[in-house]
Amino acid sequence: QFDTPQGPVSLRPKATILALGGASWARLGSDGKWVDHLHRQGISLVPFQPTNTGILVDWSPHMARHFGQPLKAVAFHTKTRVSRGEAVISETGLEGGGVYPLSPDLRQGSPLSLDLCPDLTQNQIAERFASHAAKPAGQIICEKNCGWTKPDWLYWLNFTARSRKSRCIWQK
Repeated sequence: QFDTPQGPVSLRPKATILALGGASWARLGSDGKWVDHLHRQGISLVPFQPTNTGILVDWSPHMARHFGQPLKAVAFHTKTRVSRGEAVISETGLEGGGVYPLSPDLRQGSPLSLDLCPDLTQNQIAERFASHAAKPAGQIICEKNCGWTKPDWLYWLNFTARSRKSRCIWQK
C-alpha cells in the first residue's frame, strides 16, 4: 500500500522489481544483506554478478612501459556492444569506464577489440599515413593525427588477436 496525495493506493502487480543495490560496497550500505531476508520470504533472485569488470590480458614484455597509462577517446567493441570512453593499461590488463559497460559480454568470454581512432575512417587514416611519407608513419599518425604521444601505440593494432585468451576479473 502506498500513501499518495489522493489517499492510500493498493497495488497487486504481477512482478515487482526491487533496486536495492549489490553487495560490493558495504561501507556505503550496499552489503547485500537484504538477499537473505528475501530468500526467507520464498522470493527467488538473480545471483549477483560483477558489473564493473576489467579484462585480463597476458601482455608481452613490450607493454610493461605502458602500465598505468590511459587510453582516451577509444571505442571498445565486443560481439554485441560498443562503448566509447577511457581505460587504463595495467599490469594485468585493462580497466576503466570504457570497458565496464561491456561486462556482460566479457563475462561470457566475448573478445574485446579497440578502435583507437573511432572518429576517423580507415580511408582517413590511410590518407594521413600517405601524406607524411617522408617521416616515420607511426610517429606522425600516433602523435599528430590520433592524439597519442608514443609511436609504439601501433602495437595496439595486434591487441585483438592476442587477447582472445583474456578473461573477466572483478574490478574493485
